[in-house]
Amino acid sequence: IWLIRVDGRRVYKIFPPPQDKDHGVIMPRFSPDGRQVTWTNRVRRPNILAAKRIFGYWNINVADLRFEGPDSVPVLSRIRELRPEGPAFYEGYGFSPDGGRILLCSSAGQRSAWDQRICTMDTSGVALHRLTEKDYNEHAFYTPDGKHLVWMTNAGNRHGTDWWMMDAAGGDKRRLTHFNDKKDPQYAGEKVWCGMGSFNAAGDAFVGGRQVSLISQEGQIMLVRP
Repeated sequence: IWLIRVDGRRVYKIFPPPQDKDHGVIMPRFSPDGRQVTWTNRVRRPNILAAKRIFGYWNINVADLRFEGPDSVPVLSRIRELRPEGPAFYEGYGFSPDGGRILLCSSAGQRSAWDQRICTMDTSGVALHRLTEKDYNEHAFYTPDGKHLVWMTNAGNRHGTDWWMMDAAGGDKRRLTHFNDKKDPQYAGEKVWCGMGSFNAAGDAFVGGRQVSLISQEGQIMLVRP
């Protein structure tokens, strides 16, 4: 994981994972106050012959961030590796707007790594709360006020994924897009998969990625108004 100054003049390597085929990192995110960083840390390589390990095993890491010396060099400390339900595929999406919880998906306890649930947990890795219980779910992100979140799922649709929205406690789930519904005006004309997104400051629209091929990674940027 690297940190770069906004002027681009200095970059710092702040977390070097072991250089082997088991380890790797994705999706670092700052806490709202900038004092912590969370990221997803792979600890065991994928095994395509093992349904639960097809994406490998991952942890959610959390660390304190401080800046030292006259040059304000960034330093991580108190790194915690969190796997709240044992070895599984975990993918972290950052902190809640109040900084108290981490948003993630988890395949723990499921038959396959494709059976992922959206969850939240506190920054110590306990108090896990499942927000979804079935279907394929991934790529969640909060509204700016933290009262709702959007995620992608194949719920109600077995061909591709669409964006859905729910309140922060997991209630009031509703479908936002119908890109994979051949009977709907929003139909994309082919199977598509929705991914991560980001809300504007007002919270009345978000931009997100929509893939048309998981192999070539071809896709588009979509603007959605819930």
